[in-house]
Amino acid sequence: MSLSSLWRTYAVPAPGEPGSETWKGDTNAWEHGGGSFWQTGSYDPATRLTIWGTGQPVPMFDPEYRPGDNLFTDSTLGINPGTGKIVWYFQYTPGDFLDYDEVGINQLIDAKVNGEDRKIIAHFSRNGFFYTLDRNNGQFIQAQQYAQKINWTDGIDPKTGKPVEYDPNKALQTYKIGKASRREQNRLQGCPNIQGGVNYFPTSYSERTHLSYGGGLEACSFITVDPLNDNSGDFWLGGKFANAEDVKGSVTAMNPSTSKKVAQLPTDHGIASGVTTTAGGLVFTTTTDGTRRRDAETSVELQYRFLQLGAADDLRGQRQAICRRADRRERADERPVEQDARAEGHAEHLDAVRVQPVMGSPSYER
Repeated sequence: MSLSSLWRTYAVPAPGEPGSETWKGDTNAWEHGGGSFWQTGSYDPATRLTIWGTGQPVPMFDPEYRPGDNLFTDSTLGINPGTGKIVWYFQYTPGDFLDYDEVGINQLIDAKVNGEDRKIIAHFSRNGFFYTLDRNNGQFIQAQQYAQKINWTDGIDPKTGKPVEYDPNKALQTYKIGKASRREQNRLQGCPNIQGGVNYFPTSYSERTHLSYGGGLEACSFITVDPLNDNSGDFWLGGKFANAEDVKGSVTAMNPSTSKKVAQLPTDHGIASGVTTTAGGLVFTTTTDGTRRRDAETSVELQYRFLQLGAADDLRGQRQAICRRADRRERADERPVEQDARAEGHAEHLDAVRVQPVMGSPSYER
């Protein structure tokens, strides 16, 4: 048995293809325009579409090299799996110059929106906003801020889903913090960080609470444009970047029916591992300050700092139910969880949770 390719679809259109008019200028930037697919998409049997997120345009920090909205970068695409045709798209940040790609998870949820049953996509955007779209056609429904600090825009237009400063007649978008020439403006500070917010880290939807959970970073970035870096070096950046402050993190619960923030738990360090919700009403994640210890028996280096963030439907309490260290010889003390869970009526689920990190990941025992 041999395998063969049935079709191939590019995130960046060639001249003459739909969307090619959004790549302006004389640099042929579309030939290396980015829009990479970093994460595996989802298949939606209800609409018979496969849903994918795309990466940022490149060079990412120098929009003057690639004037225009740069479709279909920074987008969610609905693709016909039989033909490879892009059936619909939604672009979050046209003409992006802050590296806000949208390769992260698109949650497929059936929910009530304004009293109507809708098949929606819920998405923690790297640009700091939580969006919901219609799965049938990519129609924008609503968006709300989830990141603690956003300075690049004053908000999202409730009708179009575009940043309020977006001007379709401009070849170069400035939004709130940019200038008509980013090269002349040079360094700026953008919030959230170029890594987010929630980056490509897995997010989770709880059937128990009907909330969407995302773990990510809380910080800002300095971005300096350097046209000499447009087509040289290991990365096609068009400039340089640096963290503007210490990177912290957060876990955020959003209501996909309203796109409103329900709760947020700040963390002293960034979260790059994603989050997991359970039927027992818990949310699990890890932070980037994980202490590492070498196991004397196996000589394997183990990452053993693990956070269990308490009841998913009581995250608004912002209590860390457990934050213990554990290795192969030592299990986390469950009694703080038991006391907390009983207070919230979750004692029946306690026996389902034990913590034993192995190679940096938790295992669960029943």
